[in-house]
Amino acid sequence: MHTRFIAMIIATATVITTGAMAAEGQAAKGKGGMKPGRRAAMLKQFDTDNDGKLSKAEKDAMRETRQQKMAEMVKQFDKNGDGKLDDAEKQAMIEARKQKAQAGKKAKGKAKAKGQAGE
Repeated sequence: MHTRFIAMIIATATVITTGAMAAEGQAAKGKGGMKPGRRAAMLKQFDTDNDGKLSKAEKDAMRETRQQKMAEMVKQFDKNGDGKLDDAEKQAMIEARKQKAQAGKKAKGKAKAKGQAGE
């Protein structure tokens, strides 16, 4: 009986902790599970009528743009020409994107530092 009670307490604590951690992760990502800055960037790019939301036509334009970008990535990284990315090709794409993101962060940091130096 005592063992069951302890097991129940541990199970309850685990569920509560897991739920809180999941909620924190979702909150960090923002609405719809995406990073807050990402949502703003998408609206800026695709919300052509500036009403703060994406209409069906605007969502369709966004999907078309994403499909084009995916096709470009497949074309760039599909080394065996089968029209798909295998695991090695996906890994190469991930590494290239990481390097591009790091280069962008470095450039942004340098521009920020340059701007502060000029003040």
